[in-house]
Amino acid sequence: PLWSVQPQSFSRAVATVVPETRPAAVRAQATGTPYAVTVRRVLRSRGYWAHTAVFALSFAMMMAYIAASPFVYQGVLGLTEVQYGVAFGINAAGLIGTGAVVSRLVERIDPHRIVTAAVAVQVASTATLVVLVLVGAPGWTYAVAISRRVAGDAVRAAASAILSAAADDAANVSSP
Repeated sequence: PLWSVQPQSFSRAVATVVPETRPAAVRAQATGTPYAVTVRRVLRSRGYWAHTAVFALSFAMMMAYIAASPFVYQGVLGLTEVQYGVAFGINAAGLIGTGAVVSRLVERIDPHRIVTAAVAVQVASTATLVVLVLVGAPGWTYAVAISRRVAGDAVRAAASAILSAAADDAANVSSP
């Protein structure tokens, strides 16, 4: 297919056009941990798996929101297509904004604290939404709880920083 030709062509162009910058003498002396050993070391790390689970579950929650939001906003809350688009856009902007803020915060605040806070926001927002549904609260309150839950998805930015550090630590690699 056409979509697979471009990456292959690019790879060939890079391999033939971009010269090797490391001197041959240095390349010959290079010794490193074999890739499989490094991967095994990372995969045996408890910290890596715990944060991978947080990252994956947060991502799954976001995918569930994306898949179910038309039904919830239009079918349950009664929004029109345009109103749904606006609500989805507001949540998307909140998600992007929160992710941008968190990606800056991980440089100043321990990412573990950020993950803990973001997971707490996700759990509290989800619990709030369940309570609102059970007590038959007005529909607009659902949207507020959903938007807070979506903002909690910023946990992925902090979890990514932790995963990167955990992988580096497990592989005994220093970040630049």
